[in-house]
Amino acid sequence: MDHGPNARGRRWPSGSQRLSRVFELNGVAQRGYEGLPFRLGVSQGPEVGPGSPWPWPSGVPTDLKIGHEPQGRPLFVDRPDLHLSLSHTAGAVAVAVGDRPLGVDVERVGRHDPRIVARLFSAREQAYLDADPTLTEQRFAELWTRKEAHAKRSGAGGRELVRGIDVLDADATVTLLVDGFALSVCY
Repeated sequence: MDHGPNARGRRWPSGSQRLSRVFELNGVAQRGYEGLPFRLGVSQGPEVGPGSPWPWPSGVPTDLKIGHEPQGRPLFVDRPDLHLSLSHTAGAVAVAVGDRPLGVDVERVGRHDPRIVARLFSAREQAYLDADPTLTEQRFAELWTRKEAHAKRSGAGGRELVRGIDVLDADATVTLLVDGFALSVCY
């Protein structure tokens, strides 16, 4: 299946439909969110990950040249009015494009390192993780993707920024938990 700028899928696969597909989400309306200022493209499947073509959101020109700011954040070279964020992990890649700075992060829900929690999570975030042991891994992925998306939106990135923000009540952030992955967009 084509995962390039012209790929157009219908939805994120569920359950046994783990074949690689493109989830095309315009303003996240299909998920019950309306009027959000970004478009999102996601590709998920066992062969998807770093090095896979980026799933291009519909409505975004396909001929845009991508460059990088000095600190490494991707940008559209000839379109300063559009903002871009990219993320990948084994099994998923995501692209977010909007009319304001934004950040996207996607991660597989799975084991986490308690040392990361102790160093980088606020006391409230740690309490949220510990509140229900059956949801610890899912909640870790949710919080981590929110932190990474916030860091990417700011353009500063880095562990110090991630440590300095409590994302439990973060405004302008959407998080989806689908098919073993957490995906957050901060806009």
